[in-house]
Amino acid sequence: MPAELYRFCLKQSSVCVARDPDGKATAVVVPTGAEVTTADLALIDSSPDRLNLMIQIQWRDRTLSMFLTDLLARGERVESDRNEEHASVAQKG
Repeated sequence: MPAELYRFCLKQSSVCVARDPDGKATAVVVPTGAEVTTADLALIDSSPDRLNLMIQIQWRDRTLSMFLTDLLARGERVESDRNEEHASVAQKG
């Protein structure tokens, strides 16, 4: 069963990191209002000692990294009908 996707709408722009196939890092600004998704389980345990973790997000078909603390501070969780629909399909299948 695929991992649950967590959706967030950014209330403030955020600088994220993209890596090319050679590993070179490039800063990418994800703008205010952008919707990002993550399946990163770090969201489940957002205790203070984990807030500086880099997590993987998806934005515009790109995989980026950002700090968990930035996502939690600048993003607002969006409930996903797709996750509920996917879960019900998975339970039937």
